[in-house]
Amino acid sequence: MGILILSLFLNGIGLGLVYAAVAIGFSLVLGVSGVINFSHGIMYAFGAYFFWILYGNIGFWPALAITPVFVAIIGFVIERALVRRVYGLDPLFGLVITLGFATAMEEVIRMIFGPAAYSVSAPSFAKGIFLIGDFAYPQYRLFIAVMAAAMLAGVWLLIDRTHFGAVKSIPSLRRRWKNLWNPSRPRDFGKTLLAAKLTASCKLHTVITGWKH
Repeated sequence: MGILILSLFLNGIGLGLVYAAVAIGFSLVLGVSGVINFSHGIMYAFGAYFFWILYGNIGFWPALAITPVFVAIIGFVIERALVRRVYGLDPLFGLVITLGFATAMEEVIRMIFGPAAYSVSAPSFAKGIFLIGDFAYPQYRLFIAVMAAAMLAGVWLLIDRTHFGAVKSIPSLRRRWKNLWNPSRPRDFGKTLLAAKLTASCKLHTVITGWKH
């Protein structure tokens, strides 16, 4: 019973880290630009299929290095062609235009790859089993969980500990202050001012010192 609980616990932690790594891109786009980017999921699908193609030809690590660059290029094109048009508008405009694009790209993927599911075998270095007494756990799942945790930590350090992250977080802070500032609620003025001062001082300190991770 204890082994089953430990296995379920590790599965939950690993899957949660993977979901968080997938969702952090959506959160960053929403926080920085204010756009509800419903095409984020289809970008994940593009990356998965592209990795599947490369993995069978050039191996695991080269595919892992090239795939993010490919997805970043597609994301740049989408931002220039679609998302940039809805900056500053009602968030529903961004939702509609990215949802329409994602729906169209989903059909394109079905046309190219078909409706069947594809899988990637574990790389040779992670095909084993991690053993602790009677407890056995796939090394590949541990590897994925560690990679997802490293990605989340890297993004956190970039946003919270660098000059670049401090500058990119300014639009999000501006919207928060705007939402907090409501003259019809004078009782909240003190809390609003305090939150603005604390946040501004932290971010200003980051900009001035230029923390590096």
